[in-house]
Amino acid sequence: MTLRVDVAATLLVLMFILSGVNKVLSFGSSEALRFSAKTGLDERLSGRIVFLAGAWELAASALILYGVWVLSGKRALKAVTMGTNALILFTVLATLIFYANPMRGIWKLHPVLANLTAIAGLPLLPRVCSLRHPSK
Repeated sequence: MTLRVDVAATLLVLMFILSGVNKVLSFGSSEALRFSAKTGLDERLSGRIVFLAGAWELAASALILYGVWVLSGKRALKAVTMGTNALILFTVLATLIFYANPMRGIWKLHPVLANLTAIAGLPLLPRVCSLRHPSK
């Protein structure tokens, strides 16, 4: 069985794409109430932040997919690395806000583990990119 690294990379970022589309198409209302409850921010402001978070997810995912599917060499590696770092930052912040707040003693084990898996898998994307487009 041959590993299709481009397909594997796409599947890895698919959850971020679906999540980002949901946030953007709902103009942030999909998670505004929940974000507001966790942060204490006004619900309208929370909706705007959620919308921007969705746009962040989509932009980072687009960078990764563009690097894996279209670019080659160092340009591909740079795009994938930038997108990966953006998704790692997003996932760490989302995990701390919603599921793991050590200062308040909040630890929701299953969501933390799921996000930890994504955080651990994302740094592999630049390596996947280098397999797809080896430097000459």
